[in-house]
Amino acid sequence: MANPMATTGSPAKPARSIAFAFGLLAAALVIFASFYGAYAWNSVQLEKMAELRNLTDMAARSSSLFLRRYAQVLPLLAEKVLAAEERQRGNEIPALLRRYQRAQPDLARIDLFAPDGASVASSAEPASVAAREWSDPDRREAIAETLSKPGLVVGRPRYGLFLHAWIVPLRMRVLDPASGAPIAVLSAVALLDELDSLWRGLQLPAHGLIGLIRDDGYPVARLPPPPDPKSYYAVAGRSFLWRHLRSRDFPGSGELRDLSAVDGLDRIYTYQRVPDYPLTAFFTIPHAAFWAAWRHRVQVPFALFALALAGLIFAAIWISREQAAREHERDLAEAALNNRESELKRQTALLAQTQHAAHIGGWELDIASNHLYWTEETYRIHETTAEEFKPVVEQAIEFYAPQSRGPIRAAIETAARTGEPWDIELELITARGQRIWVRATGSAEFGAGDRPAKLSGSLQDVTERRRADERIRRLAHYDELTGLANRNLFNYHLSRTLSHAERYGRQFSVLFIDLDRFKNINDTLGHDVGDAVLRVIGRRLSETMRAADIVARLGGDEFVVIAEEVSPDEGTAEIARKLLARIEQPVPAQGQEFILTASVGISTFPTDGRDMQTLIKHADIAMYRAKDRGKNTFEFYSSHLNADNVERLSLESDLKRAMVEMDQFVLHYQPKVAVADGRIVGVEALVRWASPDRGLVPPYKFISLAEETGLIGAIGEWVLNTASHQALAWRNAGLPAVRMAMNISARQLYSDELVEQTRRVLAETGLDPDTLELEITETAMMQNMEQMSARLTQLKALGLHIAIDDFGTGYSSLSYLRRLPIDSLKVDRSFVMDVPGDPDDATITRAIIALAHSLRLEVVAEGVETVAQLSFLRDLHCDQIQGYIFSKPVSAADLEDLLRRDSGLALPPVQSAA
Repeated sequence: MANPMATTGSPAKPARSIAFAFGLLAAALVIFASFYGAYAWNSVQLEKMAELRNLTDMAARSSSLFLRRYAQVLPLLAEKVLAAEERQRGNEIPALLRRYQRAQPDLARIDLFAPDGASVASSAEPASVAAREWSDPDRREAIAETLSKPGLVVGRPRYGLFLHAWIVPLRMRVLDPASGAPIAVLSAVALLDELDSLWRGLQLPAHGLIGLIRDDGYPVARLPPPPDPKSYYAVAGRSFLWRHLRSRDFPGSGELRDLSAVDGLDRIYTYQRVPDYPLTAFFTIPHAAFWAAWRHRVQVPFALFALALAGLIFAAIWISREQAAREHERDLAEAALNNRESELKRQTALLAQTQHAAHIGGWELDIASNHLYWTEETYRIHETTAEEFKPVVEQAIEFYAPQSRGPIRAAIETAARTGEPWDIELELITARGQRIWVRATGSAEFGAGDRPAKLSGSLQDVTERRRADERIRRLAHYDELTGLANRNLFNYHLSRTLSHAERYGRQFSVLFIDLDRFKNINDTLGHDVGDAVLRVIGRRLSETMRAADIVARLGGDEFVVIAEEVSPDEGTAEIARKLLARIEQPVPAQGQEFILTASVGISTFPTDGRDMQTLIKHADIAMYRAKDRGKNTFEFYSSHLNADNVERLSLESDLKRAMVEMDQFVLHYQPKVAVADGRIVGVEALVRWASPDRGLVPPYKFISLAEETGLIGAIGEWVLNTASHQALAWRNAGLPAVRMAMNISARQLYSDELVEQTRRVLAETGLDPDTLELEITETAMMQNMEQMSARLTQLKALGLHIAIDDFGTGYSSLSYLRRLPIDSLKVDRSFVMDVPGDPDDATITRAIIALAHSLRLEVVAEGVETVAQLSFLRDLHCDQIQGYIFSKPVSAADLEDLLRRDSGLALPPVQSAA
């Protein structure tokens, strides 16, 4: 033992040497990185400054070329002006100026001024524009400046009042050929935007600015354009660059660094004189761009330096530790070698056995001594260690769950007697209380007398496999979204229920449930919200039914229930009512509440079918009948429903064919009459389907079908286009202006295309948006208040008139009336039908009209057919009425005849207060 202890301190010196060597390498790497950073900074500075000088040079040369062109053009124009004067043809000068101006696309106008500043001629129409472009003192000052200088004079930029743009005057004096005295001034007005366009082809760095500045301190051009051109171009001497140039007598080129007076940034400037002109071109970028370029250049090398440094440090630590550990292990290895040889042989044998059984835990039992040996993996499976637990057969069996102890004990005892092997799956409780499933195997090793001497085997944790099997089984029989039975499990239970009912003469019912208008939720709010709603509905259906009843989801928004041992009439009807009531309760999702309804179809065994397919089909037919009856109800199957279902499929097929050309649809128009004077103030466009086989199909037969099949969007778009163009035709025919109203379906309303369709129709027809009215049902409006508010705000922004149709029939609060941009309410015909005789309907109608007027909304009463109804509504100051008392829906030609005759409604006399 003395020798290993004496060598424990020996690795210290090699470890320190290794750490010192790695430290030198790390220091060298840091120094190299510092030198590289400095080198990269110098390179970036040189490259950036070269780039700035090149851009400044291009700016100066392009500006010089631009000005030189007009320095050549204007003298030619001056010669022609002088020639016209000599011929005493002064009236030719404006045309000459216009011709030259058209030949120079960069010029917005050419003017000719007398030496006193008076306007002589201009290419503008009228000629007085040039004189009024600026004030007299400014004009005389500019003319005087031009008369005193030879060549082209670049004026200060100013805002052109008649051009509505910033301009740069380019002026040149006109000399008398005889005396050489200046006799006029030619002024060419160039758009500042055209001057800026010289540089737009340049690849400017981020936050880079390029521009021109005059020697008197006034800026001439800048790209990008200044945010406030008026304050930028109107003030001289504001730029510190100009002060720098003036202090050095305007050098040919140079560079400087200072804080910008415009944006307050620390900037680098390069400048260059524009040849032959008192102008200086400059280019500037923030000094921070240098640092950004430097960071971009060094980020990868520095990252590599950092990784290399971290690697060196880690390697130094790891190698030092490994070196010390190896030295220590080497000293201990010789002492432990003999003790481990026998253990190594045993582990080798067990390793071979566990490898054969797919690398699982192993064990060995000596039958004579009853000594039990576990491998390390076996301890891990039991969640214990060799220090915590000494394996004994009886105590090892106690790890198994109570129901599994008998089988494992019997297997061990049988193998100890006969050598019979075993392979079973059992539940095991680990030392930490976790329940797992294991696969236990064992076999015997025979000794003298062919009797078992040892037992050995393996133990494999198969919990995950069993869980996976359970998940697969559940996915095969249960709906993943709602946890309800799926179609496979439902068919199995329905088959068993059929067999049981056949054997014992029982009755049961199948309830087919389909959510109403559920597709609107998926289309408008997304499938995540739709899935959340389906989970809530599935849970409610399960809670409503008994534990013995089967509730399944067949797919989408379709659910089905098997109700056993209930009366086929009263009992099943009561179940359907409970289910509908539970579904109708508000569903919270994404901070909102939705009110859903459903349609339920019921078929009963054996009355409506004696096999699965027939019962499900008949329940489905009854469900569609419930939808046709207005939804949110239930319907028992009867034989005539099958014929109705066939008719519905035929109608759907005909409707899809009609959608191909849209030539089978026509619009009828029902007038809206003002109660005050009986005149027509509006019409409602009502779609009709003129089927070649069915004749004129009323809306109630095909509108709901179009909504369910998704065809209502195309029909709604056709109504919008056709009604708008009809309104345009009436206007062009000189008929009295009336407001055109049309119904908008929920699917169309929630579509993102509605606003764009409406905008396109308004652009095509040129109609006043206020002459178009969109009628939206209260029920559709309440499906998603937040989205509805945003959509109606978009439509209202177009100038449209918004009305709520069928008001009073929804389930919503009246508070939305003040939240939504609506203009009028239409009182549903169900309230108007029995007034004034029915006191309840009269009270509701009176309250709706009073509420609407208090909110400054128009009120339109639908379904007015009698004089008594009209008198009642007039007494309540209802604004408009619509109904057969005036006219039923008529064709466009008949309505045009009504408008031409200016037909009015004969109002009953006002009853005396006495």
